[in-house]
Amino acid sequence: MAGRSCSREGREPVSEKGQSYLLGADVFIQHTDGRVLLVHHAKTDHWVLPGGGADEGETPRSARYARLWRKPG
Repeated sequence: MAGRSCSREGREPVSEKGQSYLLGADVFIQHTDGRVLLVHHAKTDHWVLPGGGADEGETPRSARYARLWRKPG
């Protein structure tokens, strides 16, 4: 599967000890028959895991649930 390369428009990197980073979350969901949940990324025309950048103050756990449920369809 191709790597994700989504822009994080409107999100400021967090700086810590001279390094900057953005918190993101991807969600891997596999059905018992082996199928994996993917979403179509319209900008890149790729199928990717549901996910994206976290909002300020979100924990990794809350970010993954928010990214999963905010996806349309």
